[in-house]
Amino acid sequence: MISPCLSIIVPVYNVEKYIFKCLNSIFSQNIDSSLYEVIVVNDGTLDNSMQIVDKFVLKYNNLFVINQENQGLSMARNNGKKIAKGKYIWFVDSDDWIEQNSIQEIFSIIEKNDVDVISMLANRIEEISGKIKKDAFSRFLAGKLICSGKEYLFDEGHESPSQLFVFKRKFLEDNNLNFMYGIKHEDNEFGIRCLYLANKVYMFNNHTYNYLLRNSGSIMSSFGVGNVKSIIKIIESLIRFESCIDEKEIVRYRSLVAGTIVGFSQLIKKSRFPLEKSEYHELSEVLKKYIDKYILYHIKSKHFAIRRIKEYLVVKIYFFRLYN
Repeated sequence: MISPCLSIIVPVYNVEKYIFKCLNSIFSQNIDSSLYEVIVVNDGTLDNSMQIVDKFVLKYNNLFVINQENQGLSMARNNGKKIAKGKYIWFVDSDDWIEQNSIQEIFSIIEKNDVDVISMLANRIEEISGKIKKDAFSRFLAGKLICSGKEYLFDEGHESPSQLFVFKRKFLEDNNLNFMYGIKHEDNEFGIRCLYLANKVYMFNNHTYNYLLRNSGSIMSSFGVGNVKSIIKIIESLIRFESCIDEKEIVRYRSLVAGTIVGFSQLIKKSRFPLEKSEYHELSEVLKKYIDKYILYHIKSKHFAIRRIKEYLVVKIYFFRLYN
């Protein structure tokens, strides 16, 4: 049997409202089904999602199902990746959907270019209002087609969500790239590590992916202690990853991490979630340890921005009042 060119991994957990549209968009591509496979990972869903999936299983012989106890999105993706046979892997969330002919367009890129990562753009759609916001590549990347992962990352390419990337499977395996288990916001941690290690990134300037901004499942509607503990783990992981960074790129990397820390700090500020005093203290210690130090690297960096300093000052004043 010939291995497929592409493996599409779809984690499923309590998405009966959305899963039909997701799978229907994948199987309505007018392309030979032998060229791609779809791996649905049932992450212990409690609703009727899998009854909908089963109807697709009966109809399509390139659809495979993994059943597991609930372990979260990271492990669902990791376990799907373990059995994937495609040369490239695309993680598609079960409440999103892809554009018509997008798989064929990805194949066209793969056939002509040997790259580690394909980066694409998304339509971000508000579930309630239906308003659409279209992504764009940064001004530093505009007009480029292929660049190194480091160049992409340091020139303000997006590192998340992971659904907006197609990854060469061998690249992921050779670099032991997996999603961190047991955290939220896992795409930020995975994306930075992954893109830094990529030799070639292809910038696909099409809005291929439809990213649903769910009201009930938004970050702010469910923000809590788990988010804060995850943020601490992610910051510490990115600091540990410095051991992989070339000395000549350390300023740019730390500038990038500064932006990530400030972004997470803003998220915490916006949430106004009432943590226990000990939890605030734990978070405060991590932020105080890195935020002042790393913002100095931003000032030294190629893409120094007054906006980032203003964001930093607002966050610092907020946390100073909070912890004192």
